[in-house]
Amino acid sequence: MTVVDVHTHMLPQAMRAGDWPPALAVGLRTGEDGCLLGATGERLPAHYPELTDPAAALARMDRQGVDQAVVSLTPHAYALGTGPEATLYARAANDALAAQVAGAAAAGRLTGLATLPVGRPEDAAAELERAVTRLGLAGAQITTGPVAGRPLDRADLTPLFAACEALDVPLSLHPSYCGPLRDPDLFLHNSVGAPLDTALAYARLAASGTLDRHPRLRLVLAHGGGVLAQLLPRLDNNWHYRADLRTRAQHPPSAYLDRVWCDTVVHSEPALRFLKETFTEARLLLGTDAPYGTGVADPVPALEQADLNPHALGESAQHLFRRGCGPAGRAVVHPDTSLRTASSSPA
Repeated sequence: MTVVDVHTHMLPQAMRAGDWPPALAVGLRTGEDGCLLGATGERLPAHYPELTDPAAALARMDRQGVDQAVVSLTPHAYALGTGPEATLYARAANDALAAQVAGAAAAGRLTGLATLPVGRPEDAAAELERAVTRLGLAGAQITTGPVAGRPLDRADLTPLFAACEALDVPLSLHPSYCGPLRDPDLFLHNSVGAPLDTALAYARLAASGTLDRHPRLRLVLAHGGGVLAQLLPRLDNNWHYRADLRTRAQHPPSAYLDRVWCDTVVHSEPALRFLKETFTEARLLLGTDAPYGTGVADPVPALEQADLNPHALGESAQHLFRRGCGPAGRAVVHPDTSLRTASSSPA
């Protein structure tokens, strides 16, 4: 019986320098005092040791009763650019993350998710294949959008979605503060904007027919799917009411939930019970959003109070991310991933 946390973040030391080309809009930059700043200008708490140190992350997991964790790059550092340097950056980030989770300090307890140059869909598909087959990563995590100013269903991501299906790996959707609510005033871009972004991303993929065209695409939605559970009845009602929506998607949005998993970062027992009622326990995955303070500090008791079995959720996570059990030590850093040689297109 294993407890698995599917929503944790790291920032490998190699990616912390902040010396990225200006065209690479990863949402991460260095302030005058040397601290890291997010896209909206707030300080990134890179002082969390577990953000960069696998040993510290394992110590936190021990305190939380977590056996294994699925790790992704902090969303402040996604590769959001459209030039070739975005592909080079994603390669470097995935090499660094793969080396970190496969290192001796990780003790086989960490699994990584790739970051992808979604502004370059063909490159994103190729990088996913490399990350899975050569680096042993378990899938990928991308922004909820927009990508190059367009929502996910209009961003020409067919090559990436097809690659996820062919490789049989899940695609995790995580907000990166680039949706409709960006203003950091009152921290509402996080409190309201993040859950709105996640629900909006899924709603567009379902209502646009994208999920009809990719029937084997499996999605993991951050933060309990955002506000999706509350909106599903309205989304379904409008699909039944409006003939134009029925020409775009073959089914109402709730009909595609058999390919969706949500984490449990929702902060209350009633919210967890509502998730269970909406998605079923088989579609829920324990999450903490560690190391950030906006996450869930004590996840196992929180699940048990809502009559959810952490070990059952762990079994679901192990099956979903099974490709992450690749051989250790497969991470390879390629010379052509240098960000300082990003003037030409990568091979």
